Amino acid sequence: MPEFPADRLIALNRHAIEVLKLGINLDLQLGADPIESLRTINDRLMRLSGREMTTASLLEQLDLPSHYRAVAEAMIVTERPVTVLESLAIRPRSFALATMPLRTIAVEPAIILVLAFVTLIVISVVTTPTIAAQHLQQQTDPSAVTSLLIVLSQTMPIWVTAFPIALLFTWLGWRKLAPKIAMRIPGAHQHQHLLERQANARRVLALVDSGVAEDLATKLLTSPSDCDPIIRQVIRADDEQSITSKRDSLIRIARLYGFLAQYTRDFTMVRIPAMVGLMIASSIVVLLSLLLFLPWVDALYSVSEFSIETFQPGGNGVSVGRPGR
Repeated sequence: MPEFPADRLIALNRHAIEVLKLGINLDLQLGADPIESLRTINDRLMRLSGREMTTASLLEQLDLPSHYRAVAEAMIVTERPVTVLESLAIRPRSFALATMPLRTIAVEPAIILVLAFVTLIVISVVTTPTIAAQHLQQQTDPSAVTSLLIVLSQTMPIWVTAFPIALLFTWLGWRKLAPKIAMRIPGAHQHQHLLERQANARRVLALVDSGVAEDLATKLLTSPSDCDPIIRQVIRADDEQSITSKRDSLIRIARLYGFLAQYTRDFTMVRIPAMVGLMIASSIVVLLSLLLFLPWVDALYSVSEFSIETFQPGGNGVSVGRPGR
């Protein structure tokens, strides 16, 4: 690793770019295109390459965003920058796992909706004409559900074409809205807060392992809200407490926050979307069942109102129908 701060940060930014290219998101808060932002920062750092200067002086000349500045300073001063990079991947990775149930909530209803679409085509082509002909022969008025099926059968070319297009646009829109909706699920903010604390514990662990002063380690937490009193107590403990003891304490703290975040995710952010998806899929099945069975019930009810002599040879035929319903 280069000795000069600017060269060291350039190398670390290049490592971060390679990680981002692998599809691993890092919590750098550098906008929509962090790779391009890191390249821009490296272009500015090239002017300071090879110069002997303090880390604080280097960062002041760059005028970096506050979050990235704290991360950059931590990566420069620590002897374990990989641990800092790993801590930056905790929240994006865990948030992606937490939003996955919401992203896939539409999969089961979409599959059932497609099957219902195919079934509705079969009903419109095979069943509906038969039922409509029976009502016409018996001179009876079909029920509201049967009338709906007749209309669907008559307009089948329109909705057969429109359905796949509407389903595609709905799916694309849902995938874009899913992360925003995920933040409104009960427990989502608590989950994010726990992930922040876990990431900070990992970051401070890298600093403590490198022998960084406690005051600087506290300062390099990325925001005032990150100043976890538990972490503060560990890194500001008496000098008699060894680095190994502090390291073990920080590892246990990080594991604790990771466990709590996972419990919150599994208990609320996974169960609620699963229940909603099941309810939507069940509703589609119930509606399809009603469309399938109610017209036949209506047709059988129409037949039952005629006397048996009507259908016998020499009977009066089916010219006399019941009043329209």
